[in-house]
Amino acid sequence: MADPNWETLKTFLHQLLLITLPSNEDVSVVHTFLAENSDKLNETFALVLQEWAIARLAELDDRHKPDLARRLRGISQFINQFPGGDRTDHLEIVRISYEIAAQVFTQADDPQDWAETNYYLGLIYLERNKGDRIRNLRQAIQRLEAALTVYTAAFPDQRAEIEMHLECAYLEIRQHESIEPSHPILSSTPASSPSATPQVSEAEIAAIQPPAFRAIAQSLLDGEKLTAVEITPASQEKAEPLPQDLPQVLHYALNTIGINSLWSHQYASLQALRQGGDILLSTPTASGKTLAFLLPILETCLSNPHATALFIFPLKALAVDQLRQIHDIIDLIPKFQRINVVMLTGDVPMAERIKLLEQSPQIICITPDLLHHQLFKVFKPQWQSWQLFLRNLRYLVIDEAHTYRGSFGAHFANLMRRLRLAIDQSGGDSTQLQHIFATATIGNPGELAETFSGRQGNLSLIENSGAATAARTTLCLAPSKYANMDSCAIVLSWLEQGLKGIVFCNSRISLKSLLNQIQEHLEQRGQGYLKSQVRIFYGSLKSHHRRQIIQQLSAGEISIILATSALEAGIDIPELDCCLLRGYPGSLMQLRQRQGRAGRKSPGLVIFLPIAQNALDYFYGNNPDLLLRGEVESAVCNPDYQVFLKQHLLCGACESGIPLEKFYQYFGQSAADIAIQLMNQNQLSLSRHQHLWTKPYPHKDVQMRGTNHFTVTLVDQQTGEEFEELDEKHAQREVFPEAIYQHQSPWGDRVWYSCQSLDLENQQAILKPLAEDPQQLTRAEQETEIELKSYLAEPKILPTRIPEGRIRLILGWGEITDYVNGYTLYSLEYDKTCQNFQCRRYHTPVKEAQCPDCRRRTRFAEIQKRIKTVNFEQPYLTRLEAPVLQIEVNQPIQDYLTQQVKGIKQKLVQQYGKNIPSDYTCLWSCPPERIALHSITHQINLAVPLLILSETQEVNSLIVNKPNRQHTLPTIGYWFDTTPGGNGVSEAIFHRFWDFAFKAKVLAAGCDCDQGCPRCLMQHSCPESNAALNKSLGLSLLEIISQMETLPLTSER
Repeated sequence: MADPNWETLKTFLHQLLLITLPSNEDVSVVHTFLAENSDKLNETFALVLQEWAIARLAELDDRHKPDLARRLRGISQFINQFPGGDRTDHLEIVRISYEIAAQVFTQADDPQDWAETNYYLGLIYLERNKGDRIRNLRQAIQRLEAALTVYTAAFPDQRAEIEMHLECAYLEIRQHESIEPSHPILSSTPASSPSATPQVSEAEIAAIQPPAFRAIAQSLLDGEKLTAVEITPASQEKAEPLPQDLPQVLHYALNTIGINSLWSHQYASLQALRQGGDILLSTPTASGKTLAFLLPILETCLSNPHATALFIFPLKALAVDQLRQIHDIIDLIPKFQRINVVMLTGDVPMAERIKLLEQSPQIICITPDLLHHQLFKVFKPQWQSWQLFLRNLRYLVIDEAHTYRGSFGAHFANLMRRLRLAIDQSGGDSTQLQHIFATATIGNPGELAETFSGRQGNLSLIENSGAATAARTTLCLAPSKYANMDSCAIVLSWLEQGLKGIVFCNSRISLKSLLNQIQEHLEQRGQGYLKSQVRIFYGSLKSHHRRQIIQQLSAGEISIILATSALEAGIDIPELDCCLLRGYPGSLMQLRQRQGRAGRKSPGLVIFLPIAQNALDYFYGNNPDLLLRGEVESAVCNPDYQVFLKQHLLCGACESGIPLEKFYQYFGQSAADIAIQLMNQNQLSLSRHQHLWTKPYPHKDVQMRGTNHFTVTLVDQQTGEEFEELDEKHAQREVFPEAIYQHQSPWGDRVWYSCQSLDLENQQAILKPLAEDPQQLTRAEQETEIELKSYLAEPKILPTRIPEGRIRLILGWGEITDYVNGYTLYSLEYDKTCQNFQCRRYHTPVKEAQCPDCRRRTRFAEIQKRIKTVNFEQPYLTRLEAPVLQIEVNQPIQDYLTQQVKGIKQKLVQQYGKNIPSDYTCLWSCPPERIALHSITHQINLAVPLLILSETQEVNSLIVNKPNRQHTLPTIGYWFDTTPGGNGVSEAIFHRFWDFAFKAKVLAAGCDCDQGCPRCLMQHSCPESNAALNKSLGLSLLEIISQMETLPLTSER
């Protein structure tokens, strides 16, 4: 269509000026007008606008020119936001308007307008495709750097945004030509606090080897992100000659594979096991732990063909990898002496398992999940070979012992009790069994080993490794507000340097989001061909897809893996050069495990990137010494918890029968009351031989890993392919009908689906692939209910510093029901929003120039806009039973909190008048005790990992109102374990409430926000959507908690 004539465009301009007058402006009206005249928004109109503006400026005195410049910017923003027409033409109109405005404002007289104009010009040139791309990028850099002269460290949010855009410009321009930028390539945020400012010297950087690692560290230092460097030098091996009394066939096998000596810890293991004791190996990753325990076992099996050994691995992938290492040695033993080794997994059919056992194996590799069911078969006629194996069992190897914690550890400890029972009932002697534990470095290795072995005083702890180690460089970064942008930049630098690496993310959502950003940057840089070099790896991928990814990495077909904790424990991947930890994994033990993925055989680089929004990340990001040299946590579990004892008592009685005279020997004193309860319920019976027994098959009701075994298969509607599996709870939240779901294909491409149906009865969801990114997302609408069924301990009444102020804690057994009542559909749009992540309006639409809550300037960014909310006719629900901790306060505390709220409200009115920010409106609408209890439950949840080895998602909280309660306030708070059967977190809070309250106070008070933010108060999993929270009121309640003796229940409340 031809351009309208010049006069017509001038008329259109005057109409636009009238409709956008500050007194008249209405976004919907302006956009309607622009839609009716979209053909006029072209390059010719840009020239008309330019002519008019220059002429008008010539008529004005200097006092009024800034007003016209602001008017030009306002008009151009309406055009910039207008979704119709040609974006290229719109951008030219906006560019010309801002270029004119930039000539009016000066840094001396109008610093804010000058900086803002330059900032937006930088964004315009970054997006501009018209003209030479390099010139546009240089213009963007020039404008953004100009804005930085005003947006100093006193404006951290604005500076962070500008530096993020500068990084994008430099990353792109470096693909076109080699430049030495006047401004260093910055990471997306500067140091967030004084303690996070760079403390690294040039000398420390110079010491880093190899040069590729040094270059990465230097760019991070230039970007003011690097806060600490730790270089762990390579170490020489400490070795002993192969013992002369070792069987000659083992000498030959070891020499053949290049082993002529034993490292000191391997030698120590051999000697300790020869003396008949138990051992625990906690040497570092890749230190040859397998040979350390395998050699003495093979020695025994060669000298005694009847001796057997059971190897237990927490994952099938580990069992497969260990089996390969075992065969590397035993396949070199002459056939007539060769030791038979088999692996039993759930994938092996029942008939084949029987055949394998009939071959009289001396070593069996198994997972705890299969052993749980295999013990049921001890006295079955067709399984006599299994009974014989247990009768002759000499060694029990428990690999990766640190993984058995929480509910999994409690189940595993009881499984070991049942194993000892089965050995004895089969005619063996469990007291002669030698235990071998292999574990990562944890705080209480001996205690954990004794929990699983059931005995004390016979354990040799072997911690000092004699293996040679490669050098490792660890870089600690300042907390990042834009973790994906920083992670993306690091991954791109790896690809540039030809390095292989792994990025650990703490959720599948962040994993997929990071993948999106990496692929988009590669496309922008003209390197789309590298997208296939980056793959994501997480637990719900089908097993053959996971194996394929590992094979591709080993074959050099891919370079980068983005992974969740699913790859923390698994097969060895020695090919990795680098490891990036995007966020603190929840414990120092897990962090050390992830670190061990890089530099196993050659020098490795580890980068810790803390996320500024998370409390623990912020804490360790600002205290790198504690991260690098802090003591690791203890792995805890309680096998005597009644739910676990009940399940395993029934299993043990069903498998072997439990001799009454040895009941305490196997299951301990705590099990007696539960056994009596089961007998009263006719679930256990006493035989005439004084054995406890039961007929049913209770094994199917035991969830060894504390997770729901119910899974939903995701099926591609077009191809029929089953491409992923989700547990029931995640399926209800992520693939409900009409849900939008993102997946990565085996070829590395992103695929978006729309869920057509969710059939829980048949455990299947049908998803329709979408042709392109829908620019939308769905979020489940959820609700939680709790019913306290029984007490697990005597309630506690705790004193406070308020006279007569009391807190009551009740630990009980509860039923927790989660409902998915519907969903909300959001569009992803570029619009004005608050960019202060500590504000509740962060990335939500804001019309004003200033955020009405935090008063920060608003900026344009991608945000989520609600389109609609849909309620299901029949909600989806999941139920679990687990420990629940109830908390209540009494009237004196309510009176104290009421006074605290009164003072807060008075200050708010003085500061804001009638325009109270929405963050504080709950102070007028909710009872003070509800806000305070809700706040401290969140604050304590965030502090849990500082005291026990636990993940934040293992505990949640809820506040309910129960009116008509006599002599007590209606508001009740709950903590509850989120693992079926419990994981011990709620109980730990009950027993160590003072400690948790103190840690919570330290964490919350250490955050630099005013009234609570996602880092110190809000939780993504909050059933109440983070409503009715107030940081200072929570701190007020934590402050009055005094560590005194617990009061008797009859005390005045």
